[in-house]
Amino acid sequence: MKTQITFTSTLPKNLMQKLSEYSEQLKLNKKDIIVTALENYFDELKRKSYEDSFKRAANDHEQMSLANEGIGDYLKLLDK
Repeated sequence: MKTQITFTSTLPKNLMQKLSEYSEQLKLNKKDIIVTALENYFDELKRKSYEDSFKRAANDHEQMSLANEGIGDYLKLLDK
């Protein structure tokens, strides 16, 4: 089963030049740089989503109450 897909796209000229420069400098192929950049970008989006979610929950009194109840139960388990 194939684990990769061929993908064709265009990039701005200046971005392609930077990609080529870093590829030579780091002795990595362009695909590896692009894959790493996308993985890092998606990880950052996930972190931002979690951060936004926690900020919303911090302002939600019902969520805070549930979290506090859960912490109490957790502490009881630790005491056993």
